[in-house]
Amino acid sequence: MEGARLGEFAAVAEQIRQDVKRKLDEFIQTEQNRPYTDYLYYYVPENIISGQQQMPILRSPLAGRLEHGLAYGYFQIEPDGSVTTPLNNDIEQSGRGFNDGLYAKA
Repeated sequence: MEGARLGEFAAVAEQIRQDVKRKLDEFIQTEQNRPYTDYLYYYVPENIISGQQQMPILRSPLAGRLEHGLAYGYFQIEPDGSVTTPLNNDIEQSGRGFNDGLYAKA
């Protein structure tokens, strides 16, 4: 009886492990496929007609989305070590001092 119950627990634990791994893999794949421009506060879409007098500037699709269920906040560490985020334009404009603290936490 004890062995059967232990086997049931092991089967349930394995199913949970597989579900968590699948969700995490899907989340990571989605984030890796996300264009880098999504992490900017504003961006110019890639599919614009060249030579337009006015370039359309769009707000990041991540704006206003602070969490996803598996992660909290969106940011990107640039090659120069600065941190960009689509959540607040003031943060991007505040300079390197803010980025140092955020980078250290990341």
